[in-house]
Amino acid sequence: MRILTFAILLVCCISVTLTQFIGDPIFCISNALGPKAKAEMKAVNIYCLISSTFTLPDEYDKETGADVAHPGLGVDAPEKDKRYHSYYIWVPIVLLLQAISFRIPHLLWKGFEGGRLRAIIVESSTVVLGLDKRQEVESRVLDYLETFKGRHNLWFFKYVLCEFLNFVVVVGNIYATDAFLGHEFSKYGLEVVQFLDEDPRSRTDPMVREKY
Repeated sequence: MRILTFAILLVCCISVTLTQFIGDPIFCISNALGPKAKAEMKAVNIYCLISSTFTLPDEYDKETGADVAHPGLGVDAPEKDKRYHSYYIWVPIVLLLQAISFRIPHLLWKGFEGGRLRAIIVESSTVVLGLDKRQEVESRVLDYLETFKGRHNLWFFKYVLCEFLNFVVVVGNIYATDAFLGHEFSKYGLEVVQFLDEDPRSRTDPMVREKY
């Protein structure tokens, strides 16, 4: 499961990174006209990508098309609350760091374990054994366990440490993702459920709200 999580995050990281070079990673509204419009639009998009933007929380629940052009957009004023958004340029890096974090406990355990388990069971796991041969292998394993009984306490603590690190990585990534997305990740699921129960004519999609 850890390897699967690592692979999924790595694929997502690569996919998001490719959008920086293939297609338009972001599209900003511009009034560029004339023969240089394409170049000017590209410059505006690059500026938007590397610069943060903000929305106005007071404008989220207003009627789109009547009161506001889009949820969160409106007339700015110094006294209005603002929610800044600058996370999108860091998404590939965050996904890569998350992928690495899920891989670290596994690599630590592989280093601690040193191939001992593979050495113990390699014969019984690689060939089809007859009854006599299987009993011989099982006897050697039992002899090993009896001989070294109580001598692997440090190994056990290393195993517990790696399992604890797995727990820390999972919980840590949940909180890190929530902080990275402006503390909206932890309540997004509940907001979606509430959104489905609201009046379709006046409700605000939480996904749309968080994108801008």
